[in-house]
Amino acid sequence: MAASHQTVEQIIAVVSRHVSETQLRAIIRDLEEVPGNRSFRETIQRIKNAEAVRDGAGRGGGGGRHMRHGGRASGTRAQDDR
Repeated sequence: MAASHQTVEQIIAVVSRHVSETQLRAIIRDLEEVPGNRSFRETIQRIKNAEAVRDGAGRGGGGGRHMRHGGRASGTRAQDDR
């Protein structure tokens, strides 16, 4: 069974605290190449889809972007946070 939506959101939140959005996308791409069973594949796809939704939510008006990186909107973190 693939990870739940809530678990996927928590995974993204944890990883996002430690890496830039570009690095997060690279990690997701790399995870797509890791062999795994159906459950693993479904979980990686859910992570990819959840991140794509987050990316799309911030375009065209600025509203709806999830808060990340210590409560600040993504893309506004200080250089020393990376």
